[in-house]
Amino acid sequence: MDGDGKDDIRRTFDLPKYTRARRRRRLKAAVVAGAVAVVVAVAVRLAVWPPHDDPGDHASAAPCAEDPTGQVLRADVDGDGRTDRVEDGADRAGQPRVSFAGGGSVSAISTVLTPWQKARVHATPAEETRATFGDFDGDGHVDLAVFSAAPDEGDDPQDTMTVHETHWGPLGRDLRGRRTTTVHMPYKHWIAGVRGVDREPGNAAELRVYQSAGDGMVEEYKSRIEGRSITVSADPTQSSNWPHQQAGWADFGVCGD
Repeated sequence: MDGDGKDDIRRTFDLPKYTRARRRRRLKAAVVAGAVAVVVAVAVRLAVWPPHDDPGDHASAAPCAEDPTGQVLRADVDGDGRTDRVEDGADRAGQPRVSFAGGGSVSAISTVLTPWQKARVHATPAEETRATFGDFDGDGHVDLAVFSAAPDEGDDPQDTMTVHETHWGPLGRDLRGRRTTTVHMPYKHWIAGVRGVDREPGNAAELRVYQSAGDGMVEEYKSRIEGRSITVSADPTQSSNWPHQQAGWADFGVCGD
């Protein structure tokens, strides 16, 4: 075979035992590493977005205020066909708490934010989260709008917003709903407060945002909706002193009236 005119002897050599053992170790290590990577990926996925509590889909009565103060909204939040109670308090801090008819209560903000979002919020200690409920698409199920931003440092408004989204009802007990969309914001400034406004009870509610204009001023912004996409206007309707916007959900109409 080598052209020297002599018969060559073809020999087959076995790999040394240590070489075969090394290959087996490498294969085993690769299999173990792959399995670990899968476990880590699943763990990270569950941490960032925990298992979803699938909401019910019972027909819902229109949300309404428990009394003329508007501090409490009555609505079927989790879609189980029973009326739940949403309370934001007299100071309208934008941190509502839901008490379910089936028992138990949750803070809207601590429940709906993912661990990743919470980590981003906590990374900026001054950051504040606001939320409000309202049937923004008029389908009879109450929705949840959530915003997070840090107050201004100085006189000029700053773009500090990290969360601006709507969770569409029915929401389930984890308040995340089956679909979440971004609220389109022309400015990412600090938000003093948010409201769900329903001037014609029984129709879709409108999201109102009360946002920093700098120098301690707050301006009111209306919004429009197309499908399930909310866009906040770039033009303020008026300067607003947010503490005076304490009508809450009163304009939804008082239950039973």
